[in-house]
Amino acid sequence: MARQKEANIHQDPMRLIRMAVFALFVIASFGLPFFSFEGYSLIKNTTSHLGAQGSPLAWVMNGVFMLLGLCAIQRAYSSRILYIQ
Repeated sequence: MARQKEANIHQDPMRLIRMAVFALFVIASFGLPFFSFEGYSLIKNTTSHLGAQGSPLAWVMNGVFMLLGLCAIQRAYSSRILYIQ
């Protein structure tokens, strides 16, 4: 059973990239508030406020959002799930 799981992990080379992008999202979500606009709160504001127009380092958060989107598209495409037509 353990070998089968290990084999499944190695069959998907993009898995490591997706995990790295998710880790980057977590780091950016918790790190950027310290460099964002004054008054930003992790509790009161959403992560999209970090990428809002005019906020400092918005390009970082917007880049992370784009990478997450690309990873989601790649995963959906590679899963080969047939949708109801």
